[in-house]
Amino acid sequence: MAVNRGGRVMAWMAAAALLLGGTRPAPAANGTSAPSKAAPATRAFDDLKIGMKGVGKTVFHGEAIEDFDFEIVDLMRSSGFNHDLILIRVSGPKVDAIGGIAYGMSGSPLYVDGAMIGAVAMTTKGTDAHYGYATPIADMIKLFDAPPATTVGPTDREQASALDLLPAGTPVHVSGLSGRALVPLARLLARRGLQLVGEPAATKPPTPAAPGAGEDPAAAVVPGSALSCALTTGDVSVEATGTVTWRDGNRVLAFGHSFLHQGPSAFLLERAYIAAVLPSHDMPTKVGFPITGPIGAITMDRDAGIAGMLGQDVPTCDVSVHVRDADQKRERTLSVKVVRDPDLTPVLVASSLQQALDEVMDRSGGGGAHLLWKIEGDGLDGTLNREDVLYSSSDVQSEAVAGPLFALDALLHNDFHAVVPRRIQIDVATTTERRTARLVSLKVTPAKVHAGESVTVTARLQGYRGAGLTRELLVNVPAGAAPGRLLVEAHGRVAGASGPMSQAALLAAGMAVPTSLPELLHTLSSGQRGDALWVELLTPEASEAREQAAQQLATLPTADPFDEETLSMPALDLPSGAGAAPLALAEARVEPVVLGRLRDSVTVVAGP
Repeated sequence: MAVNRGGRVMAWMAAAALLLGGTRPAPAANGTSAPSKAAPATRAFDDLKIGMKGVGKTVFHGEAIEDFDFEIVDLMRSSGFNHDLILIRVSGPKVDAIGGIAYGMSGSPLYVDGAMIGAVAMTTKGTDAHYGYATPIADMIKLFDAPPATTVGPTDREQASALDLLPAGTPVHVSGLSGRALVPLARLLARRGLQLVGEPAATKPPTPAAPGAGEDPAAAVVPGSALSCALTTGDVSVEATGTVTWRDGNRVLAFGHSFLHQGPSAFLLERAYIAAVLPSHDMPTKVGFPITGPIGAITMDRDAGIAGMLGQDVPTCDVSVHVRDADQKRERTLSVKVVRDPDLTPVLVASSLQQALDEVMDRSGGGGAHLLWKIEGDGLDGTLNREDVLYSSSDVQSEAVAGPLFALDALLHNDFHAVVPRRIQIDVATTTERRTARLVSLKVTPAKVHAGESVTVTARLQGYRGAGLTRELLVNVPAGAAPGRLLVEAHGRVAGASGPMSQAALLAAGMAVPTSLPELLHTLSSGQRGDALWVELLTPEASEAREQAAQQLATLPTADPFDEETLSMPALDLPSGAGAAPLALAEARVEPVVLGRLRDSVTVVAGP
């Protein structure tokens, strides 16, 4: 029987919908005798018959594994590379009390006459939650046949299936983030059919009792136990909780469907505690959270489930975010370990930074900031450093977050060499004080020069409600400059220069498109600071191209990562001369943030 995967079936798995407060619960003892850590006996899909009855295992509270009943309603054979499905109806006092299959029961092993046949995996949206679909165990075991990837990146990922594109997605539980800090993470997960469930940032999961001497933290990871697949640990936790299906030695299978549908993966595997199950007539939800810290690695994430290895380490990136606010004399440091992933790492880092800013500033709106960030990792020759001074009249937080977010994204997705981040440090100091200076006049002397000579550019700036400033910069006219009129442009940092590094954005900001990793690193570390005045010598064609690029960028949706608009940058019709670099550049540091742009000209004359 063919499966209509595009319209009937909703992929799901569980994470807790919220975290219950109160005192720390002591992990409950296993309610049944501990199953063997050897692989259980299995039964093939072809040997199953409609009407067969069996027993499933899952956790309804604490860590105690309990039984529920099920009956095979239909056997649904699929074609191509899709796996078969088993339509089941669950019953019993526990599932009847909560309303049927719950978020968090995905992966619950199913047995007929003592042999495992598969795992609870899916349900149909808007129907009786007593009915659901199971993934045959044979299809899950095949997850170990696929070779793991040496690195995880966009090119390693398989195309999302129709299951991932349905509107109702999997809830992913988050603690340590709230409000606007959840927006970019929620948007990224929604594209993969997942639903983000947050909680007040101050709420923290309870710490489990210390294991006894010689106790193996992975000993309780058996079919039916609760398991978390985590993207972060530390002050920010992002994880999805489901059920262990199968274990053979240190090899583990769970969920019965994908998490991020990423294929070869490197996620954190943790034991989980179930605080309660929230009943519902639509879809009950387990309230759970990780309790042990990482005890293994999820190494494969495909349609039939997730597979992992207990005792295997997951390389992570150590992230430290420190924010202090000069007005309130408050500061906050967040320490987070983040999985190394080109798509996930930048978003998780940006969300952590936004959270720290929200907590310390406790307001929205304009202001200034001093920003320092450092990145260490494989593929970098030393530490990548960036220091900047920012001002925004409307949203200084987005300005502070955009720089590290888009720089890290450009670095991890660069076309030249793989970069794997090991340590990221971000330090931000904020204030409501407006410290800006606006360009008010520009003069170039002399007005006519020969190629190879210099001009003096005098820029006058007006400080915000303060004294005026004057800066003189010497600009050298190249010896090979052709006779004719050249433009002299003075400006602060162009709006959007800290956003996505599209060709148009780089052009509008006066930066060349990098053609090597060293050039990219130079662009990221040495691009124009907010408190720097740049004077550039441009041909008329280059100036016009830059102006057109800036105008086209202004028509695009905002690049604010915490806005609801898309971050994707559509292709622009760039004018000829878009690749033209300035003929000369001079820079002066101005203590306030420089605002505005002015233009003058100089004429290169021929002859002696």
